[in-house]
Amino acid sequence: KLQNWTQRKEKRKKLSRMKLLLKHLTLANLLETLIVMPLDGMWNITVQWYAGE
Repeated sequence: KLQNWTQRKEKRKKLSRMKLLLKHLTLANLLETLIVMPLDGMWNITVQWYAGE
């Protein structure tokens, strides 16, 4: 019984670490989408050269 309990506890630890990793990756992707991409788009619009060569 002790071995089964230990195995379940280890499995829960691994799952919680995986969930934490996925939460961090999701947050990083949201920040990229909501902050970096719009700023990069605005930067590209403002530095675009319309007058030709």
